[in-house]
Amino acid sequence: MTSDLFLLSSTSFNFQFGDKRIDRRANYMLDTMAKHSQKSLPEIFCSNADLKGTYRFFSNNLVTPEKILQPHIEATIKRCEQQNVVLVIQDSSDCNYDFMECLEGFESMHTHVNKGFRIHPQLVTTERGTPLGLLNSFNYTRITNDLPKKHRNSLPIEEKESYRWLLGYRKACDLAKQVPKTTVISISDREGDLYECFAESQDPTIIHKAEILVRAKHNRSLSGATDKTTDKLEKKLIRCPVSYETEITLAQYGKKKRKANLVIRASEITFKAPNTCKKKSLVPVKMNAVLITELEPPQGEEPLNWLLLTTLPIDSIEDIKRIIILYSKRWSIEIFFKVLKSGCKIDSCRFQETDRIENFIAFAMIVAWKVMLITYLPREYPNAPCSLIFTELEWKLVYSRVYENKRPLPQQEPTLKEISILVAMLGGYQKRKDPPGIQTIWRGFVRVIDMVY
Repeated sequence: MTSDLFLLSSTSFNFQFGDKRIDRRANYMLDTMAKHSQKSLPEIFCSNADLKGTYRFFSNNLVTPEKILQPHIEATIKRCEQQNVVLVIQDSSDCNYDFMECLEGFESMHTHVNKGFRIHPQLVTTERGTPLGLLNSFNYTRITNDLPKKHRNSLPIEEKESYRWLLGYRKACDLAKQVPKTTVISISDREGDLYECFAESQDPTIIHKAEILVRAKHNRSLSGATDKTTDKLEKKLIRCPVSYETEITLAQYGKKKRKANLVIRASEITFKAPNTCKKKSLVPVKMNAVLITELEPPQGEEPLNWLLLTTLPIDSIEDIKRIIILYSKRWSIEIFFKVLKSGCKIDSCRFQETDRIENFIAFAMIVAWKVMLITYLPREYPNAPCSLIFTELEWKLVYSRVYENKRPLPQQEPTLKEISILVAMLGGYQKRKDPPGIQTIWRGFVRVIDMVY
């Protein structure tokens, strides 16, 4: 077994809450919740003693989200050391607790959400999408002010909600400093299109910097334009020569798969500093841009249109293809949120105090990562032994149940890919060309645990 596989499969943490009993309780709860992640806490911890111990854990003054996540983050950094390239994907998601009338401590998020807050985690994955763990996560409520939009835009970045994206990029740079032999790429969706992030990625005073890859939101003004046909970002890219054309199968959530003919263009561009920025030090910044547009989409379908900004090279077609593939891995954090909300049910927990809810969410994030690992590890390491995830009893029960004892058990331990497909079949997966998704793997794994325990 190679060292990187061992680090990926090792999911026990050295918690440091200041009490060994609480440390043991945390590892026990983590293991148990990961095995029964689709159930509520009363269903997971059936005995009164176990359930009371769980509630006491989340309400203990020694337990904080930072202490819960710290050993996991340290393990994530060690896993990063074993990789040539890692992706640090950041995004936000809202949590709504309006259903608990007595809950205090959270503020209004939207006009229709009076009690809630936003979580902003950073999920680290390999280049192929296997989740390595969390690098950071913080919670915040909306910044409320009655200033007009024009004045809000001119506020210092530290006084804006968007500051979290810059903090996230700085965390990725910290990781690059800790793992200097690993290329770190910070990936964000359109909300992360911040001039301050781009400027910091070019700052010569920062020795260890993460690469940056962001989907553009703003049609920025460019430097050096000779006429109005190339003075804006989108105008410039649409007039660039075509790098290549391709056809892909587009799979969008809630829609049927369809073919999409894409045209890809790429160019080096230079932004001007935004007019709303008061810092004179933000000079024009050079970046690379990749524009992906869909030709003749089906009637009624919105065409695919991605404009990506990055510090990664675009010297060849292979470089450009790699940038698009890397950005497609951003979807991993959407799956992470889905596991958190649909599986771990962080939106429906009924703790009556805000600190308990935040402790529970921090714990659920580690559980969600473990569930994702079960799905994605077999895809990147299909020929690895299944004992990385499954015990001997578990894989033998899976084999016997799927084949209904009509096949003898294999003499050699099966691979991760073989057993993961059988587990997915227990969850309703039909052997198709596409690999099993997280829901079928998840349902199958729950059945395995029910059989064993």
